[in-house]
Amino acid sequence: MQQERDKAQRYLDIAEVMIVAINEDGEITLVNQKGASILGYKIEELIGKNWHNTCLPIAEKKRAEKSYVDLIAGVVGVENHFKQVITTKSGEERIIDWHRTLLWERDGDEKHITGSLSSGEDITTRVRAEKELGENEEKLRNIIDNSTNMFYSHTPDHQLTFVSPQSKQLLGYEPDEMLIKWTKLTTDNPINQKGILATQKAIDTGETQPPYELELIEKNGKIIIVEIREAPVVRDGKTVAIVGSLTDITERVRTGNLLNALNRASIAMGTAQTQQEIFNAVAEELKQIDISCILFPLDETQSKLFIKYMSYESALQSAAEKQVVVEHVDFSFPIEVADEYREVIREKKTVFMEKPEQMLQQVFSKLPKKLIAQIIKTLKVQRHIFAPLIIDDQVIGLFSLLSDTLTREDIPTATAFADQLSSAWNKVGLLQNLRKTVEGTIHTIAATVEARDPYTAGHQARVSDLAAAIATEMKLADEQVEGIKMAGIIHDLGKINIPAEILSKPGKLSELEFNLIKTHPQNGFDLLKEIEFPWPIARMVHQHHEKMDGSGYPQGLKGEEILIEARILAVADIVEAMSSHRPYRPALGIEKALAQIREDRGTLLDPRVVDACLKIFKEGYQLLEN
Repeated sequence: MQQERDKAQRYLDIAEVMIVAINEDGEITLVNQKGASILGYKIEELIGKNWHNTCLPIAEKKRAEKSYVDLIAGVVGVENHFKQVITTKSGEERIIDWHRTLLWERDGDEKHITGSLSSGEDITTRVRAEKELGENEEKLRNIIDNSTNMFYSHTPDHQLTFVSPQSKQLLGYEPDEMLIKWTKLTTDNPINQKGILATQKAIDTGETQPPYELELIEKNGKIIIVEIREAPVVRDGKTVAIVGSLTDITERVRTGNLLNALNRASIAMGTAQTQQEIFNAVAEELKQIDISCILFPLDETQSKLFIKYMSYESALQSAAEKQVVVEHVDFSFPIEVADEYREVIREKKTVFMEKPEQMLQQVFSKLPKKLIAQIIKTLKVQRHIFAPLIIDDQVIGLFSLLSDTLTREDIPTATAFADQLSSAWNKVGLLQNLRKTVEGTIHTIAATVEARDPYTAGHQARVSDLAAAIATEMKLADEQVEGIKMAGIIHDLGKINIPAEILSKPGKLSELEFNLIKTHPQNGFDLLKEIEFPWPIARMVHQHHEKMDGSGYPQGLKGEEILIEARILAVADIVEAMSSHRPYRPALGIEKALAQIREDRGTLLDPRVVDACLKIFKEGYQLLEN
């Protein structure tokens, strides 16, 4: 008999599940090796022990013991499948998924319950993982709900299966309207081919690909540019889905394109020999980003404008000329005839106009409204920006940009174009001083940032002046000093991508808001990196929040990895920021600012830069006034 029992025990010990038998008094009569191992005991330590006293948590013991007594007495029915928390010898709690069978003994014609035999699986790890997954899913849902990005998933054949609610704001579609083929939302622009190939590579290899840009069509037909970040979902070595996020970068791309066009036009104008060549240089660069332009020279009496230079295709120009029955090079009109022209010339102000019907009706007063509408349709013009061409405080003409994509926020950039154009126009035949042109561009870009953040108006100019003074004290080359000065003027350019309500928030920023603010060095770098400045301005802007010990952002650079120019900007930025008023606090004053950089000397800040800054203030340097 003992041999048979030993043999049965060996079979039980082979089992991969926990097996426990309990008699009617709750004593353990049998346990296999798996069960003993999970409980942390030897088998002989468990045999004869009360299951409820030995293996259950105190909080569970009384309830389970009463339930078992009722089960043996037949008061309640048997619960064949249930989950139970047990406690091990070391006090650790585990979760067991039990399958239970009652043990019976016959006494004549009657049967009575003598105990139970249960097999159980330790599901602790799975239950905890499911709980953590649920918590993570909730966190992910919160991130999705509060993000400005759109999240989605699609099958390997590009069928969208999930789209987050941001689709309404970004593309004009309700989420359920977007459960279509992803490719139905894309344009035919060759730019999209790169994205299609990247997605296919992710599907084929199961590997995440770098982010890419894509042109999408909104529900209203408008085309936007988005940045796509995707990752494959792989099961059994096969990609079963693609999950991704979509960010609208239309404004960022358009702003970058305008800035690049401005810089390239500056260079081209510098080598132009005639006024026509100057105009062509500007028009060609704008044409690359689908913007038309017109240059209206002003006559000597300051009373008439001429339509001499237009960048429209010759066929469009000819069609429009036939409609108005006059060639554009021979046409002039009084400034006073249109309110917009009068405002630009007399007030020297750049003006944005969304609908040109009224203005054209004023200029071509004898033409019927239907014909005006036809001219607008022919030339495909809707939005205008008019900027004055000014030399020595004298208006010499008017420069107009025309495109459906223009907004009021493009006024500073249009002004920069006009400033450079007027300078080249006035000095035709002479090589342009590229550096002065770039300075004008940089000041205009700075105005873009400060226009959105009134609380820091003048901040960039003061940082620029202080940084240049520090660089001079450190005896850096004149060229480096000039580059630092220019970088200082636009070091916060990246803030144009930060919501204005965050920039001007009077209270303490949340962690999410502060993290958004911390993206501005990267944003600024992205906008400037393709522009061919005479100095490494994009890198200076990128690094102006890096720290000597590597604790800065966004790259975590340390020591000599950081440009000396950026180290100077970092010190100047801290001194100016602490000395000036902010929405969330009053000005702390120059003494506290200098005390702060003295404290951070050698850890966060370059000691040579700090010493130079302290010296110039000791010798009487003062921050520029507002």
